[in-house]
Amino acid sequence: MWTLPDHSSDEQAGFFADDYIADEERAEHDFGSMRRATLAREAAALRRLRPQGGRLLDVGCASGEFLLHMRGHAGWQVSGIDPSSFAVRHARGRHGLDVQEGTLDTVRFPAAAFDVVTVLDVIGFWRDPDADFASIAAMLAPGGLLAIEIPCLRFRLLKNSGPACRLIYGKRTQLNQRLHLHFWSRRTLGMQLARHGFREVGAFAEQSPLYGALPFRAMNHGYFAVTRALYAATGGRVPLVPKEFIVYGRGT
Repeated sequence: MWTLPDHSSDEQAGFFADDYIADEERAEHDFGSMRRATLAREAAALRRLRPQGGRLLDVGCASGEFLLHMRGHAGWQVSGIDPSSFAVRHARGRHGLDVQEGTLDTVRFPAAAFDVVTVLDVIGFWRDPDADFASIAAMLAPGGLLAIEIPCLRFRLLKNSGPACRLIYGKRTQLNQRLHLHFWSRRTLGMQLARHGFREVGAFAEQSPLYGALPFRAMNHGYFAVTRALYAATGGRVPLVPKEFIVYGRGT
């Protein structure tokens, strides 16, 4: 599913460069502590799938929280890119991470430069996903992995449209189409990536960011526990979890 952008590519680039992450609170809280448990699980899953380590690039790395969960583990060399000027300065200055400012169409990497590329809750913002997937395919070494986190489409539609949306947000739909240009399912994402030689090697249920008062966070944990068990029992065929973490391999 996709939406029509109501702004130019230059306007979008300017927003992500200057406004999307613009202060310490947003960097450390919204992209750090609220996401820490999820990113720790995703990092552990990736290390299990590739125990030998490798050169990793996190695309849209924000505060660098995911890279912190990979850095220091044997065999891993980590780096990132992000369009936010503040986020890049933050990741470098606060955490000493190797992070560049930019996007896949502005930062060029040599062919086969990485063994793993991660794209965590980012591809919905891309204006041309097919071109970005082609760039990733070119920068991955043979046998490399691409790990993608997406909002679960069925959960997103249940929560952000219809009666539930009216109850939560007071409106019929809340898809934030100014920013979110694409909404993927596991099936449609796999079909798109197959065009670039990728095949799925693992899929994992994931949680919404933890925010709000304690009762709301408790509900978040409870909902995730139930839907995660259902996801595991059905092999992902009943995807009601908030997010999915899907890992693809390319070539040998």
